[in-house]
Amino acid sequence: MKNHEHQNLDLTQGVIWKQIIYFVVPLILTALLQQAYNTVDLLIVGNLSDSLSMAAIGATASLTFMMLGLFMGLSTGASVIVAQAFGAKDRARTSRAVHTTYALAILSGLFLTIFAWFIAPLVLDRMGTPPEIFAEALTYTRIYFLGSIPLLIYNMGTGILRAIGDSRSPLFYLIVSTITNIVLDLIFVGPLNMRAAGAAWATLIAQCLTSLLLTLKLVKTDGMHRLDFHHIRMYKDELKEIVSIGLPAGIQASLISFSNVLIQSRINSFGHEAIAGISAANRYDGFMMVGLNSFMMASTTFTGQNIGAQKIDRLKQGARTTTFLGVGFSVAMSIILLIFGRPLMGLFSQDPSVIEYGYGKILIYAPFHWIFTSAQVLSGVIRGAGQSLYPMLVSIFCMVGVRTLWNYPIAQFFQTLPALADFGASINLVHWSYPVSWVITFTCIIVYYRTQHWLPEKLRPLYHGIELSDYSE
Repeated sequence: MKNHEHQNLDLTQGVIWKQIIYFVVPLILTALLQQAYNTVDLLIVGNLSDSLSMAAIGATASLTFMMLGLFMGLSTGASVIVAQAFGAKDRARTSRAVHTTYALAILSGLFLTIFAWFIAPLVLDRMGTPPEIFAEALTYTRIYFLGSIPLLIYNMGTGILRAIGDSRSPLFYLIVSTITNIVLDLIFVGPLNMRAAGAAWATLIAQCLTSLLLTLKLVKTDGMHRLDFHHIRMYKDELKEIVSIGLPAGIQASLISFSNVLIQSRINSFGHEAIAGISAANRYDGFMMVGLNSFMMASTTFTGQNIGAQKIDRLKQGARTTTFLGVGFSVAMSIILLIFGRPLMGLFSQDPSVIEYGYGKILIYAPFHWIFTSAQVLSGVIRGAGQSLYPMLVSIFCMVGVRTLWNYPIAQFFQTLPALADFGASINLVHWSYPVSWVITFTCIIVYYRTQHWLPEKLRPLYHGIELSDYSE
């Protein structure tokens, strides 16, 4: 193949740990760059504007993720279907999945743009957004969601490229977009003094550029994943498969984000300094999450391709290897943040209260990220096999139910006990809801993974070393 088809990685063959590292390193670099992309807005606004504008951006994060979550889940479904078709070398099915994915991105983005414009004021109000930052937070949110179509095209398009083993092209496009975003941030927030709105416009323009570059990549390729504008439509079978896998993942992401909205409401009650400090800490926490998400995506793609090729023994080895590598990355990032967390917080603001609020969160979160990484990598394996319902149910119970119970009835109960009253009313209790939910999530996922019910029934004999021909007899 020409047009750089050598970038596509067949994960059904080769040395497993080398293949995973080769595939995941661009993912990690892309995720780190994506996090830097998201962080630069807050960093530039915090230094060139003030803590109010910084808080206005931070107060919108959980709302943004909640509204995007459902549609990001659909990109997971698309990635799984494309990976399975690619692993089976089914050109027609791959093409139909690609064009259905693009149609979904366009329609979903249009809906999200309109919906966010009208719902944002209500949600920000119900979150208890402080009056002094409300107007600026609303402006930032509305401008940000004007870029919903290019944002979803980029995310679903990168899902297609990951599915066929190309994790390097999205990295290149994101580098171009990040440079654009930084330059525009410095102009809009600095000399033009557009505050949070300037950061939002910079992000929107950069997202448009990224989606354009990625689309051109798919249009120009000669591979089975080639995009033809005339064929962009909903293909019934592929749409059904994408939705059956992606909808549970999207509901999971949206509900987790909803729980984060509730938690953000608690944080808002501590004032704009707490919002600013924890928003900055969330950006660093995001750098820790890049390993989690990158290795989770790698496990999903690896599983999808090997399910398509019916190489279940290789799938098992890949799951163990990916988990080990993901945990190693998470531990290394946690150590860095624990050691350098306070001076890193100082990059965003010199306000001592902002720094202490942010570093306090880092001290609680960082030691537990390896547990969540393990759970999410195995969840990626389960989704790669086409089963996304159980991870969704676990997330609803653990990361929504547990966090909500922890932050409301349990917090109120603590406040009735003299020995725990201060803890029940402190912001540290809010932070502890995350590690508690991660431990419970890991327990539920590992138990289900060991049952092997996530494998397609016809392939379960291969998990135990039984050839299908022997099993059928």
